[in-house]
Amino acid sequence: MTYRIRHARPDELDLLAGIEKDAGMVFADVGLKEISDHPPADIAYVRSFLRGGAILIAADEQDKPAGFALVGFIDRAGHLFELSVHRAHARKGLGARLTAACCGFAFAQGARRMTLSTFRDVQWNAPFYAKLGFRILPQDDWTPGLFTLRMREEDGGLPMERRCFMEKELSEN
Repeated sequence: MTYRIRHARPDELDLLAGIEKDAGMVFADVGLKEISDHPPADIAYVRSFLRGGAILIAADEQDKPAGFALVGFIDRAGHLFELSVHRAHARKGLGARLTAACCGFAFAQGARRMTLSTFRDVQWNAPFYAKLGFRILPQDDWTPGLFTLRMREEDGGLPMERRCFMEKELSEN
């Protein structure tokens, strides 16, 4: 099956909740049942990325969303807020392609680095992003916006001892 990366259309945003919920199910296997049990992001939150960032879709051969990424900006850096791929389409390189497309989008908007928040000890999180050129960002290098995001994640009940910020320098390539 072939896939293409494209911008989301407003009429398909409701489909993303199902992808997010399905993708989150694998977290139960690594002791993060609170993630798999968590409801998908509110549609108003997702829609906000149409105004202040982008919603990128990995579309299958029928042009239906198989995965998506939410990219925005924090302190003039691109920030990958979410990456979800439906399990039926997993392990086909869609996460890497969506991440690369988010980096390209952020660079085109003037960002010279991309950040994200992820689990440091989950194979398809920090180790995956490290293979794509991201590095763990020491706390001394966090921007005010990242500190704010950290507080939101903590208030949301995420296990902060397992979380980290990562960063990648962006270029035209």
